[in-house]
Amino acid sequence: MERIRSLKKKLEKNSKLILDCTDNTIIVKADHNNGIDVSINIEDGITNVSIGNWHEHFEDHEEALNYFGGALTKSLRLKVYLKGNFEYKWTVEEKVGNHWIERNSCGSMIFPFWKKTTITYKQNCYY
Repeated sequence: MERIRSLKKKLEKNSKLILDCTDNTIIVKADHNNGIDVSINIEDGITNVSIGNWHEHFEDHEEALNYFGGALTKSLRLKVYLKGNFEYKWTVEEKVGNHWIERNSCGSMIFPFWKKTTITYKQNCYY
């Protein structure tokens, strides 16, 4: 809980952020259509980060903070795969130089596979 309180104090300094907080969780709400909700939750020594529908469980708190913090900047973005209007795969990409590098993906096993695939990108730029 102390880590969440400390992080919340830092985030509250940015008046652009829309925060929704509990004792264990911080959610930063997207402020535009191409933005992404980003959350961090710490319970039982495990840190969970969600960027849109992408999510990961981290035992390394610093690595989790890198994903959470990066998702509030232009250094990370979320690549969203759709079948029709159905999101089914999410990939976190990191900007390295002038290129985007895929870092981590997750997806749904149930989706309308017969529909056309499209890709869109979502990104925050609070910092």
